[in-house]
Amino acid sequence: MPFYTATTHPQVKKYEDRRTGATRYLVRYRTDEHKLTMKRGFRTLRDAKDFLVEQESTKADGSFIAQAAGRVTVGEIARPWLDHKKAVSSKTYGSTLESSWRTHVEERWAEVRISAVKSTAVRDWVAELADEKSASVVIRAYGILAGVLDDAVADRRLARNPARGVALPKKVSAPRRYLEPAEVEVVAETVWAPRRMLFLVLAWTGLRWGEAVALRVRDVNQVRRRLLVQRAVEYTAGEWHVTDTKGHQRRSVALPKSVYTEFAQHIRDLPDPDDLGPDRLLFPPARTKGGYMIAPRKSAERPDRPGKVRVDWLEAALTTVGLPYMSPHELRHTAASLAVSAGANVKSLQRMLGHKSAALTLDTYADLFDSDLDDVAERLDGVRQSARREHNLSTTASDSAPSGETPATSSVQLIAETGTSG
Repeated sequence: MPFYTATTHPQVKKYEDRRTGATRYLVRYRTDEHKLTMKRGFRTLRDAKDFLVEQESTKADGSFIAQAAGRVTVGEIARPWLDHKKAVSSKTYGSTLESSWRTHVEERWAEVRISAVKSTAVRDWVAELADEKSASVVIRAYGILAGVLDDAVADRRLARNPARGVALPKKVSAPRRYLEPAEVEVVAETVWAPRRMLFLVLAWTGLRWGEAVALRVRDVNQVRRRLLVQRAVEYTAGEWHVTDTKGHQRRSVALPKSVYTEFAQHIRDLPDPDDLGPDRLLFPPARTKGGYMIAPRKSAERPDRPGKVRVDWLEAALTTVGLPYMSPHELRHTAASLAVSAGANVKSLQRMLGHKSAALTLDTYADLFDSDLDDVAERLDGVRQSARREHNLSTTASDSAPSGETPATSSVQLIAETGTSG
């Protein structure tokens, strides 16, 4: 045990480092909870005194961080963070976070003390991960680490989050595809008959898959030709879960009259073997009793049956009419495109798609509103033409200023002719 000697400061002691023989200083001080603690290893008396001043300052402004608080590992505080996220998120998202933690974060950071996490180390980890994984995977893994350390800051275990501010790879969105109205109808004629109505609902209303297959007969307003969207389902870890909609808000979507005519017949033809009446599903699964319909996927060779490829109904219909594969979720984009082409504004489209805000809708589908720029240009042209007529100026390009005349000269002539001045 080192032998401590007094210094000119009552809270600072001097001692000799046994390994190096160098003089070092120890500081004894009280935490914000008045517990006596110490920190040693200071090289100079000034450094020790400066540390004391800093601690008193942080206690005064409420930002004091106890030295022992940073000794917990990332793994120790990650579990409560993950449990909270899973409690307030959908089953699918919670499962995704858990998988990302185990696969990409736990091995690198679980045993690291939070006080030892450095911004440069986080930066290097992100770069290494980005060399092998997609931007989405990297951003999710980084978000877990940053979120855990945010909790450490909130609990006053860290003064700041060393993960925040690290540059992340950019997501590159694939070009969005939209079916034309005629293409929607051609595909609908080709879709396997029991799925035709579901395809039309997805393409003309923009419902998410989980929202559509959760619909029941009692969710149909036959007077207004509307569907009440108030729940969704998701399939996670081999189990079905009924959840709120993504935006946690109920909404109703209107069916085009011609689509509803077929839809009404679809309801009349629905079987009801369990005598559920209005509680029976609008789009029941083909075989699985008591479950919901699983979304069709792109064909792939089955690992359990080499050489056997299963083609789902949506891909089969698209291939038959010569269109490339698109997922059921892409039909949501088609519905947005059809609505905008029919004159829907951003607010109407937001309500139809169940987005949290109109800003999100516009950010997602800005390309669909490009024609608005043409309308603005047309209106601006009208303003310009009116201004020129007001000053008896030609509204045609052929009568513009002579080629040898400078813009400044034209401006002077205009002032002289109209009798105005700046």
